[in-house]
Amino acid sequence: VDTFLVAGYETTASTLSWTLYSLAQHPEHQDKVREEVQQILSDRSADMIEWEDLPKLPFLTQCLKEAMRLHSPVPYISRRTKEATVIDGRSVPSDTYVAINL
Repeated sequence: VDTFLVAGYETTASTLSWTLYSLAQHPEHQDKVREEVQQILSDRSADMIEWEDLPKLPFLTQCLKEAMRLHSPVPYISRRTKEATVIDGRSVPSDTYVAINL
């Protein structure tokens, strides 16, 4: 259980950190995210974003996804082969797990 808690916390913290860093490097995008959030909060007394608001933040979502693409929180991919293949001159049998470090 500790592994899952730490892994979940660490990946979330990493994603948020890289997103904030990237937005700081591109103030025009930071301004666009701020405007998007302010538009949602403009008619509310509390400065709280609700779960239902998340689909209304498409640019922020794009920024988060781009940060994860550029700075993967889990730099590892694994796939299972469906059929035998050759990768870089090496035979890989069907039903083999292949891991790729990013």
